[in-house]
Amino acid sequence: MATYTAQADLLFAVHASQGEFPRVVVAPGDVGECFHLTMEAFNLAERYQVPAIILADKHLLESHKSTEPFEDRAGIDRGELLEIEEWTGPGEYERFKITESGVSPRILLGTRGATVLANSNEHDEYGYTTIDFEAVVAMGDKRFRKMEGLRREVEGMEPVRVYGDEDAEATLVGWGSTKGPALEALKLLRRDGISSRFVQVVYLEPFPSEAVSEALRNPGMSVLLEVNRTAQLGKLIRLNTGYIFEKVALKHDGRPFNPGEICERVKEAIQ
Repeated sequence: MATYTAQADLLFAVHASQGEFPRVVVAPGDVGECFHLTMEAFNLAERYQVPAIILADKHLLESHKSTEPFEDRAGIDRGELLEIEEWTGPGEYERFKITESGVSPRILLGTRGATVLANSNEHDEYGYTTIDFEAVVAMGDKRFRKMEGLRREVEGMEPVRVYGDEDAEATLVGWGSTKGPALEALKLLRRDGISSRFVQVVYLEPFPSEAVSEALRNPGMSVLLEVNRTAQLGKLIRLNTGYIFEKVALKHDGRPFNPGEICERVKEAIQ
């Protein structure tokens, strides 16, 4: 349904690949997060030289909402970028040089004295295609060494955000555009005498396992909210933390959740 909304591409964004490589997947939940998380994603993509995917569905992108002026701008960080007029060595330029961090110094295309080779096959440090098993293993290990720094950096970016009552009878868990109706539902539930909170998973890859596990330690009932049929965030949480949701509230009719609907689902779960 091209003109309706859904959250059905999460696992595709996290897992689809031609081979194995690190990536960033981030899901903004409102207009402000679209602005700020996009800047974060660009910087992570450049610093770690990985794809960065921003998951934002139609409901979020075509909504109208007032927000605070976007005054806070993240500085642009190009990472290991060599801005020089000419490459003078030592030796030939190695676009995919094996480093301790896993990130190779990157040079601007057209720099005199430097040849940049890139293709879709496994390659050596210079970019030439290789099937040598030692080179293949070394290059794969190099790429995944990026994950240590990438995970550490994402952990400091508030990858999981919690709203509402600390000691809640019901914990709503979701991602992306479910944030708006979920926050409104917290107000309606409070009016009806039900304490509740909303756990928003913002970074889906690298997955913030510790932060999600901590957020789900609340003793109350947890309800998973997703606009898809297969509880894709729930599967991702189970894969990375072992947590299994007993109650799920799913929609796959092309329409977003509304706050009243969420309230009714929560009340059914509590009873």
